[in-house]
Amino acid sequence: MKDNVFLFLALALLTAACKDQPEAEKTAPAEVTSPVKEAALTSVTLTPEAVRNLGIKTVTVGSEAVSGMLEVGGSVQAEPGQAATISAPMKGTLALQKGAAIPQTGKAVKQGQVLYRLTILPAEGDLANNTQELEMRRVQLETAQAKAARMAQLLKDGAVSERSKQEADAELAVARKAYQDASGKRELLQGGTGPSVNQSVFIIKAPISGVIQQVYASATQTVAAGTPLLDIAGLSPVWVRVPVYMGDLEKVDQRQPAQVRSLAGADKAVREAIPVSTPVASGGAAALTDLFYTFPNTDKAFYPGEKVMVALPTTESAEGLVVPYAALVYDINGGEWVYVQTAPQVYQRQRVEVSAIRGQQAVLSKGVEAGMNVVTDGAAELFGTEFGGGK
Repeated sequence: MKDNVFLFLALALLTAACKDQPEAEKTAPAEVTSPVKEAALTSVTLTPEAVRNLGIKTVTVGSEAVSGMLEVGGSVQAEPGQAATISAPMKGTLALQKGAAIPQTGKAVKQGQVLYRLTILPAEGDLANNTQELEMRRVQLETAQAKAARMAQLLKDGAVSERSKQEADAELAVARKAYQDASGKRELLQGGTGPSVNQSVFIIKAPISGVIQQVYASATQTVAAGTPLLDIAGLSPVWVRVPVYMGDLEKVDQRQPAQVRSLAGADKAVREAIPVSTPVASGGAAALTDLFYTFPNTDKAFYPGEKVMVALPTTESAEGLVVPYAALVYDINGGEWVYVQTAPQVYQRQRVEVSAIRGQQAVLSKGVEAGMNVVTDGAAELFGTEFGGGK
């Protein structure tokens, strides 16, 4: 009994001693030193002189009713009638015009510009028939030569007139020319290119102005009649083909213009494209419907075959915050920002979310509130100033 009491007291003392010891200090898995909030990095304070030098101008963010937008992918294509495939009109060997550049994909050409010189080869014929023709022309030539020689001797003997001699010489010239043509044709059929070959050249010109989209043949290449040589597509105006899911088609206001934006860069200007009065083409098994829009593209910023983002106006409308498109700046990752004036000569970079681009206006869903003053002219200069590019 005494042993049990002693064991119980020992356990109690050991437990109390463990409780009195401090707990081991926990170590955090990560530590952030000198944390700085995003807002602390985005304010730029300028002097009045710097404001004038940068040409800073602001506008007030307004709230107005804007139609909804449906953003889908599309592709640029040449206007119907402004695309052509140039083919060889006949069999021949291609060559370049003296001093002309080699036709290349992406190269602009003008209507009437010489693309190739085609040295025409005779139509494919039977070499055996040509052999028979050549033999016949040889016999005719030998006969004409013998006759001319005989007439020359008879004239010398006074047995024939000078006219008879001249007629014989004319027959000999015709026979000689026929034999030479037959010989040249045979050499051409056998692939010869010597001086005896009677060759003709066909000049191939660009039927329209545009850009070369695909090249199928090269200079010095021998091509058959009808062989495609290259494709040319016009650049102004262009059409945009927009496949739309048939379930969304009734939402699209097909009478209003769409906004076309390149995928090459977020800050690239937006083009307004008007609807084309053409029947809607069915997309078949994919349950898609094709809508077509057109815009001038006078600056040739878009090329046929280019993929683009298209914002289609819908019949729905709602209140939205609108700022000029010029107020937007983009960071290296494509993030969208505006500069909000928070005090005289103080501008704070504010992250925003753009829901739609309508011409030269941007509709914002997040980041600003109505009544705020945002920078339009000089926004890019402020961005450069903040990150060390400004002066």
